[in-house]
Amino acid sequence: MTAMELLEESRRLHESLDLSIASGSFENSNGYSSLSMDTTFSCVVAGEFNSGKTTFINALLGAELLKSGPLPTTDQICMIQTASLPNPYLSTSPTVHSSSTDPNDINLQSFTVTHAFGDTNELLDDLQLVDTPGTNAVEELGHEALTRRLLPEADLIIFVTSAEQAISESERQLLAVIKTWKKPVIVILNKVDVLTEEERQEVKGFVEKRVQQIFESNETEIIEVSSRAALRSKMRAAEELSSLSSDRTYAASNFGVLEDRLQELLSDEAKVQNKLMSPIGVAESLLVEVDEVLERKSMALEDDVGTLQLLNQNKEMWEATLSHDKTQLEKALGSQLLQIGEDELLAISQVSLYDILIVDTSAAPTLDYEVLSTKLEGRVKNVVGKAVARLADKGRSQSTNIIDFLNKRPLHLDQSILASTSINASTLDHNAMGARVLEDFTDLAGFSELSKAMKKEQAFATGLLRGALGVGVTGALIPLVNLTSLTSFDPLLGLGVGAGLGLAGGAAAMRVKSSLTSTFNASFERVQERLSRRVLDNFEVEIEFLKEGIDSQITPFTKYVQAAIKNNEQRLKGSNELKTELTKTRFEILENKGSDFLGGFRSER
Repeated sequence: MTAMELLEESRRLHESLDLSIASGSFENSNGYSSLSMDTTFSCVVAGEFNSGKTTFINALLGAELLKSGPLPTTDQICMIQTASLPNPYLSTSPTVHSSSTDPNDINLQSFTVTHAFGDTNELLDDLQLVDTPGTNAVEELGHEALTRRLLPEADLIIFVTSAEQAISESERQLLAVIKTWKKPVIVILNKVDVLTEEERQEVKGFVEKRVQQIFESNETEIIEVSSRAALRSKMRAAEELSSLSSDRTYAASNFGVLEDRLQELLSDEAKVQNKLMSPIGVAESLLVEVDEVLERKSMALEDDVGTLQLLNQNKEMWEATLSHDKTQLEKALGSQLLQIGEDELLAISQVSLYDILIVDTSAAPTLDYEVLSTKLEGRVKNVVGKAVARLADKGRSQSTNIIDFLNKRPLHLDQSILASTSINASTLDHNAMGARVLEDFTDLAGFSELSKAMKKEQAFATGLLRGALGVGVTGALIPLVNLTSLTSFDPLLGLGVGAGLGLAGGAAAMRVKSSLTSTFNASFERVQERLSRRVLDNFEVEIEFLKEGIDSQITPFTKYVQAAIKNNEQRLKGSNELKTELTKTRFEILENKGSDFLGGFRSER
């Protein structure tokens, strides 16, 4: 890919990010455009309003083209170039003032004045010299925003600072912004003529130290000059048609050293190389911010992963308590059924022989299984009601805890993922839950089958008892009938017959009770099994409903975290690939010193 294509890819990646959590050091992500490659080499001069920046530019041109003074005189961008316009000296666009401090809100064309030289000027050969508004002046004029907006367009930046107040805090901040765009920079220490030699060396040492701290290297050039002295010498030489080589004032201004260095930097080969490197630097700067944002997002996502782990751990513990509740319900249910069974067995054991032989057993209260059903249903409902009430309370509490927990997340993340913040109301209604758990209670409990079995057994046992007693009575009466012919009745015989009948009846009654007990145990065991299984199965269904409801609250957050991690990884991969390509292209430009790219550069223009 070409340098411009790499820049466009970097910009697209940069614009895809949510820069609301970025450091804010890159105020203008779109500052470098294709127009930057279409223009001539751009040298931007920046500095504070009292640094002597305008005088410095006039000294470069050898004429007082731009107005200078003790107060801010420039609230526009002045572009100085050789004549190519109808008016050979001046062309202006409307002057517009702005209070905006956001560089992206600035329309550069509304703030641009072009100064065109009618005669050839060696400095301006294929060069556009740009004078920016002095910063740290009247804030309402938006000078600093204009300057920062223009920085990405530059191919070379000359930063002017005054020896009277070198590298102030505001200048340090502006230099830090300049550093981010990775442009070639020359720092001009201006007005050195107002200092003694000792002061001059002290100030220069201070500037060198501050610049090295800002750029984190000692490669940034610092050149001391007196622009005012150089301008006077040049204007005098032009007026007198004399040479500057013998002008001591000009030599003392050190301006010759600067101009010699500029000649090197503004050679055709150097300009082509820097022009090609300019979009590389901008792209690399954008990717620096991309990496910063991705790193911040990664850190936020690490917190989110931790949050998700805590939520899931808490959910697992919560689910364990639900399983415990089910176990407790099973125990309580078993206890109640056991008690009811024992009560019924006690009732059977207390049935008298008279009740069995004489009373209509279907109407006997102790063996009325509709009464048993009602009793059993009441006790089971009580046990189940308490269990589902606890279950509903735990569901509500867990749901509220999740909402509160997620709402305490850092505000830099999208809270819309909490759109699903509640569980269906019927899922948490303990009355509805209880009704579902006890659905078809009577039918499922098998009371009808139990009742039929017991009545059948009672009828059969009673019939056998009556038959046995009948036979026994008949057998006992025969001797008695035969004895009626005797003259006297033996009372011992009668007592024996009665005792025999009592014993036979008691034995028969015990046999009947045993049969009823066995039948009840077998039938009631089936009732217990079916009832417990269905109640516990239904209770498990309610637990699963609650789990699904809780999952519905956590799932959006889970999906968000998973998608964000994947997206961040893809962007990081894209950034690394672009950085590799940019490094490769930068190396090729430096290796070939721009010569092999000259044709491509001109074709792009």
